[in-house]
Amino acid sequence: MIESMMKIRPDFSKEQTVIIDAGIATKDNIEYLKQKKELHYIVVNRGKGEFTPEDTGDMRILFEDDDRNFKIEVKRCLVDDEVWLLCRSSGRLQKDSSIRGRQETLFPEGLESARKGLKKKGCTKNHSKVLEKISRLREKYPKASKVYEVTVWPDDNRLNPKTKAGEISWKKRGRYDALVNFDGCYVLRTDRVDMSDEEIWKTYIMLTRIESAFRCLKTSLGFRPIYHQLEVRSDAHMFITVIAYHILHIIESRLRSHGDHRSWDTIRKILSTHQRQTIEYDYRAKRRMHHGHIRLCSLPETEHKIIYHRLGLSDLPLARRYTVENS
Repeated sequence: MIESMMKIRPDFSKEQTVIIDAGIATKDNIEYLKQKKELHYIVVNRGKGEFTPEDTGDMRILFEDDDRNFKIEVKRCLVDDEVWLLCRSSGRLQKDSSIRGRQETLFPEGLESARKGLKKKGCTKNHSKVLEKISRLREKYPKASKVYEVTVWPDDNRLNPKTKAGEISWKKRGRYDALVNFDGCYVLRTDRVDMSDEEIWKTYIMLTRIESAFRCLKTSLGFRPIYHQLEVRSDAHMFITVIAYHILHIIESRLRSHGDHRSWDTIRKILSTHQRQTIEYDYRAKRRMHHGHIRLCSLPETEHKIIYHRLGLSDLPLARRYTVENS
């Protein structure tokens, strides 16, 4: 993709910084970026690299938001003309801890089920099949898999294609505490040694905003699915969605300028309780029946007012309107 962009825009490679997530941050892709001397990069490293569990106790606070109970801690080091930045997010820490706790409960339960099956009729007993079953459990619960050391003992101490498994045992590895210390952590690596820790982290966070924007395009803004069959209608659908995204981007940008980093999805849920209402009524005047309705906004809550103020809007965006019809 980078090669294609270079052909379309010859000036693309001049002092550009490529940001990629761990999903495509393979060794080959990183080497490709290194060979492109005119390109800079910020990537999420697979694994913790040169960092040790002791480094997690020597991290400084880079960003803190008491209102959202959110904190980012970092530790910086230089490795072969690259900056490696160990980051720990409080939100990610809670997520990793929750996942680890659940997996450490389910993984031993799966092992116990396989062990009991060795004594039951109709259950898997073949030694190689039992190993495959445990391998599938490791794939399903990767965090717990790193914690436990599992041994499958053959029934007659001789391995052959028809050997039965006699017992399954497991125990926690000695480096369990080291694994837990890295919960909530990820490593950024970049050749931009001129950038500060905050600049590196904020540049990487741009990637998460882009991913969030695509989620909004597909859900909140209705980009997908497209039900139109004619190309001109599909183009119009995409055009309107892109315009809606630019409005969404302006809203988020103005909120961030006031220190409000909430996502569009969160803002939309909060403002959904401030509604426009219609009240219909009938009354008699001068022996004639009249029908009317009033359109008005409900009273804004404190949180609504804060958002409107930061966007430079009135607490009541639309005025009250009266309509009367004669019967």
